[in-house]
This record gives sequence, C-alpha cells and structure tokens, in this order.
Amino acid sequence: MGDSVHWLKRVLARLVRFDGAYLRSTGSCTVTHLRDGRPVEEHADPAVWELMHSGTPAEPHDPRPTTHDPRPTTDQHTRGTTMSTMQRFDVHAHFTGFTEPDELQDYAAHLHREGFPSLGIGAGWSPEAAIGFMDQRGIDLQLLSWPLPCAAPRARLVNDRAAAAVAAHPTRFGMLATLPMAEPEEAVREVHRALDELGADGFLLLSNTDDAYFGDERFEPVLAELERVGASVLVHPTLPAPYEQLGLGRPAPLIEYPIDTARTIVDAVFAGLLLRHPDLRLVLSHAGGVLPALAQRVASLGPKPWVVNPRAITPEQVREQLGRLYLDTAIAGGRDVLDPATAMTGPGHLVFGTDFPPAGPDVADATIAQLLAELPQTDRDAMVTTFAELFPAAAGRAQGA
Repeated sequence: MGDSVHWLKRVLARLVRFDGAYLRSTGSCTVTHLRDGRPVEEHADPAVWELMHSGTPAEPHDPRPTTHDPRPTTDQHTRGTTMSTMQRFDVHAHFTGFTEPDELQDYAAHLHREGFPSLGIGAGWSPEAAIGFMDQRGIDLQLLSWPLPCAAPRARLVNDRAAAAVAAHPTRFGMLATLPMAEPEEAVREVHRALDELGADGFLLLSNTDDAYFGDERFEPVLAELERVGASVLVHPTLPAPYEQLGLGRPAPLIEYPIDTARTIVDAVFAGLLLRHPDLRLVLSHAGGVLPALAQRVASLGPKPWVVNPRAITPEQVREQLGRLYLDTAIAGGRDVLDPATAMTGPGHLVFGTDFPPAGPDVADATIAQLLAELPQTDRDAMVTTFAELFPAAAGRAQGA
C-alpha cells in the first residue's frame, strides 16, 4: 500500500504541475487496487494529501509496468480525487431565488410548463450544499444565476438575494444578475443597479423573452449598454414559443434548450449584433447547444436568396460573429461536443461549468472526467485564464482567498 500511495502522490503532482510548490487537499478518497488492469479491491477513506517538492527533480523509479497509463479513466474518476486546476471557476451554477409561498407557486407553475418535475432548477440549493459540492471537486468559486423570466420587481428581488449570498461567502460565490428583458428601460436601470450597488460579476440573459430573440430591435438598448459597461453575459436557454407541440411530452432541457440557444444566436448573427457590438461578451450555456454543429451550415446557406437576410450578412461575417462567442462545458465534456465547439470558436473560448444543482453531481463528475480525458492540458489551463479575463473581480476574490 505504501508504494501505491507514493506512486499516486507523484501522479497527482504531475496533474497539478508541481514546481517548487505545496498543495494540501482534504476530502474523501477512493483507492482502487488493480491486477492486470482490472480492479480487485476498492475502499473509501478520508484523506489529506500533502504534496511538496522543490524544482523539478528526476522522477523516481516507478515499479509499475511502463505500459500502464496513470491518467484516470471515466470509470475510475471519483469525487474528491480530481486534482486539476481546470474546474477552479464554475460559470454555470444556479441558486434558489424564491422563498415566499406566492413566489414558490409561480416558480412551480413555470417548472411545470418547462417539463421539470416538482423539484427543478434551484431545488435543494443552499450555500452549505453548494460549498460542499465545490469542495469535493476542487472548485473554488461558482457564479450564481437564476435562469427564469422575471418582471422588474422580481428581478430586483432575485438579484438582492444573490448579492446576499455572495456577501456572506465572497470568496466562494459570484453573481450573474437577472435582467427584466421584457421591460428594456427597466433592464438598463437594473444593469447599473446590479453593478453599482450589488457588485454583480456579470449578467444572465435567457435565449428568448416573450418569444422574441436576440435579433429583435427591442433588446438593442440593453445589449448596447452591456457592451458599453464591459459586462460578460451568460446566455441560458429557456422554452421556445411552441414548446407544447415541439416537446413531444419530454422536458425542455432534453433537446429544446440546446436548440433554443442556437435559435437566438442565429437570429443575432443575421441581425449583425456582434458586428455592431464586437466587444459584447456572450458565454453560451452547454457549449452552445446545437449551434456548433450547425455553424458551417448557417454560414454556407445564409447568403442564398431564399434565406431572409436583410443585412446581407456574408459567410465571412457569420464566421466572424460565431468566433467571438464563448462556451461553457456544462453537460458538454465529450469530444463529440468539444470538437465542433472549438472548431467554431477556438479552444481559448471555453470556460468550465457544471449546471449545479439541476444537472446533478453525477453529471458534473462525468463531465469533469471527460474533460480530463479529452482536453489537452494547455486547453484545460486556458479555461481558468479565460474565466479570469471574463470575470476578473470574481476570479480575484477567489485567488485572494
């Protein structure tokens, strides 16, 4: 057992790229003993790993066969054992924005329309539960958001509650403020209140508001103001208008959410939104949904005379606008998702996300394992850097801790 632990420490040291550094991590550790590549014994144990070395000395002799790959596979990945900086910052996490009986009733009705069971987006959330989830996975900070439509009074209430959670745990949480996009003037006012009074780290916009998408001119003042103040915006999908017919009795997050993300961005592209506002930083949930798979199709067919394209957007302008987008990895860690995503934007436009709590810890763990297995180290490191560029105040608080 001593040799196994020593070997595991050296593997972990390579994963976190030790060079004259010290790491201490606590948590539950599952140790699996292998024979001929197959697990023969497994036990869980509370663990405190303490790894230290100076410089980069030569690797001690490893008694294991040289053909053995020390990287964890998806099946071997367990909670509390992933030693990687990749997931330090979680851009996609939700919280409970409503607590009063009338609020909860409206909330339950909306979830029912979207096909969620009675327990939905923010169910089971508490600061303690979220921090426990983060600690088990090496996540330093989550950006909290509320991805349901709100009129102005309720949006202010939700943002106040998010700000209170951040104030209580400033090094563990950040805040993406909700905007009442159905009331554009109120939304612009809330941009400034959220920044100036609440210290918001960014904003969340839904893929559509009252069946209107990002290309709608009603939203232009809000989007222009978000660019002017230098805000980063998480775009979260919601119900499309004809969901009752399209959903086929299945919940919207299954396929309608990723489709609606693509719908609003395609609408924005043909409206020239990111040509007029090239510094508007949009982060698309779930690696952009189906958008990356459709990017080449949209660019190729856009100029055709039978495509409504009043601004005469060219294929080059389609690609230019799509290339400005950022994508999170929530429920999107496999190569089948990452390849078209990085082809559309480049690997430097990915940020880590979990969609906690609705996606569940098991999905988050599977996504982390996929990213570790599929993404090169340089791309995983870039996710941390990109987050810090998009949300510098939140990253600074976490790093200052």
